[in-house]
Amino acid sequence: MDIRWYIVAVLVAVVTANSFEVDYKQYGLIPTLPAKSCRDIYQLNPTSDGKSGYYVVKIGDRPSFVYCDMELECGGEKGWMRITDMNITNGDECPHGWKKITSPVAACRASSDDDGCYSAQFSTHQVPYSRVCGMVIGYQKGSTDAFQPSSNSIDDPYVDGVSITYGTPRKHIWTYALGYNEAGGIYSCPCAVSGGPLPPSFVHENYYCESASYSNPGAAPYFTDDPVWDGEGCPSKNSCCSEPNLPWFFRQIPLTSDKNLEARICHDQHFSNEGVLVTEIKLYIQ
Repeated sequence: MDIRWYIVAVLVAVVTANSFEVDYKQYGLIPTLPAKSCRDIYQLNPTSDGKSGYYVVKIGDRPSFVYCDMELECGGEKGWMRITDMNITNGDECPHGWKKITSPVAACRASSDDDGCYSAQFSTHQVPYSRVCGMVIGYQKGSTDAFQPSSNSIDDPYVDGVSITYGTPRKHIWTYALGYNEAGGIYSCPCAVSGGPLPPSFVHENYYCESASYSNPGAAPYFTDDPVWDGEGCPSKNSCCSEPNLPWFFRQIPLTSDKNLEARICHDQHFSNEGVLVTEIKLYIQ
């Protein structure tokens, strides 16, 4: 190689490297240096010091402030972007598509008494993600029957409970199911003493199931003494509370997406017979 071309090549390499140099002490802290993700800030910015708070992330072609939870460890990773942190008992409002009640407990329920699935959308602000983390806590109303509903379609009430999905067509992330009673039978959770039906194949093993009733629940009662999906209150020989991470789930999705997350309250009978109440829902992406 001609020595002159060699010198030019070296100079171009130096200029190119310098033009892409990033001051990681400011990365995600100022609008002129937005980060790609909360995870990048956690891993690359030494001044963030693992502290949760609002940081600057590039959303589309503009910098935006988002809340990064740097302390939540889900799936062995830290640095999560918060999508929702809703707690009705603390006075939060229900999202559009759900209806707030204050008695017998403060909670969200389906916006109609009719059977079906009632959707709440949670914006990801078009930030790409490949991991989803979250939790749901709620209460049972009446004779919910877990995966007994006849439909096996993700678009229909395949469960009495909460279905978490993303994208169009819907892709499953996690299901929180409500069984008939703790003892078991054809309307109960698969994890009950005498297990009920398994979920549809698209759910696979990505679900939790629990019941708050210890006998025939009937149609009317609200079982407010025992929150469901919290990992507590299950009788002996019932494995519904045995998952170590309850109520939290973690899911690695097959392909990176930027689509909104959707949570649907589903029940396949009229609310006078069965219902699903949600008191908390938290969703994060990475």
